[in-house]
Amino acid sequence: MNVPVGPERSVRRVLSDLSLLGASEVDAGVRLLLSGMADVMGAAGAWFLLTRRDLDSTPGWSPFTMSYLNPSAEHDDVVRRWFKERDLSDSPSVLAVVQGAGSVRVLRVKAEVPPERWAGSFTQRDLARLGLQDRIVGGLPVTEEVEVYLGLDRADADFEPADEAPMRDALEGLERLARWFALSYGLGTPGPALSPRERDVLLGLLTGASEKVLAAERGLRPSYLHQVVVRIYRKFEVASRAELMALWLGDARGDAPPSERTGTYP
Repeated sequence: MNVPVGPERSVRRVLSDLSLLGASEVDAGVRLLLSGMADVMGAAGAWFLLTRRDLDSTPGWSPFTMSYLNPSAEHDDVVRRWFKERDLSDSPSVLAVVQGAGSVRVLRVKAEVPPERWAGSFTQRDLARLGLQDRIVGGLPVTEEVEVYLGLDRADADFEPADEAPMRDALEGLERLARWFALSYGLGTPGPALSPRERDVLLGLLTGASEKVLAAERGLRPSYLHQVVVRIYRKFEVASRAELMALWLGDARGDAPPSERTGTYP
């Protein structure tokens, strides 16, 4: 049997660790993914971006939320400004990534853009502001209307063609985490996105704790917490916690990913 070595083996370890996490631990899973992939790829920065289709924006997609490694005030400011931007036509790297929507893809953004367009572009300016040099991005569809992106940034070197393989290996094992991340915000569901309070209570429900316990942990009246639970069920179009869990785990559609069925990766 061939035993993977180098980055491939490290990616497998990251994915194996992710497979051990429960449904309520999606945020911990994202942190594990970012720290693990940054180590594997020698990256100074890492981020996980949730997007949804938006025909009113120039790329046709809008960022919804982003988690990133080692946040700073400067990084927060860059992300806030980017989230407010509706016209990214001067960012050829963003447009190149979005053009592949609907497919699993990996792009080295600097390599995708002619040097004369890269210099001074939206992405190049933001990277330079953060002391970074190059970025590699992996796109993964969740539904026709929702996608996630895994991004890694380097400070002292460009990404090379050989870096694309471990990124693609990672994306192939992220179906479950990507789906959970989107569902935790109410994206990819029939109803509107969840409020921060609703998301917090949803993740509590997924631990199996009673509503009484969840209310006490949050300093809320049990009657108020129950109202939040009802809103969550309505948005997910389920009638009970059992139905919510079935939807979350994929059982309602019979499409639980292999890692959920076996408990291991791959």
